[in-house]
Amino acid sequence: GGGSGEGGGSGEGGGSGEGQGDDGEEEIIREEAARSAFAAVEAAILRQGWHDGSCATVALVDRPRRRLQLLQLGDCNAMLHSPRGCASSPPELLCPIHRPTEPT
Repeated sequence: GGGSGEGGGSGEGGGSGEGQGDDGEEEIIREEAARSAFAAVEAAILRQGWHDGSCATVALVDRPRRRLQLLQLGDCNAMLHSPRGCASSPPELLCPIHRPTEPT
């Protein structure tokens, strides 16, 4: 999938540059750069002889523009939680839960 701006989105990650996400919002990082970075990390892991499988969630934060972009690889989830544990702001699931019975 592609990355998106504030509040979440998915993609695969790393690199630099900005583009438009699926929702038309500015991305912190372009999808192509994110895919390239994840591929480089995967290649480095495979060179180490690890073939067990994995998943990753990377959260990119651009504080001045108040943007959050999630990059996901594999079956993983991300939640947003208030640092103060405020009862009026319970944790929020930022991405869909993937189930083997549902198409991606």
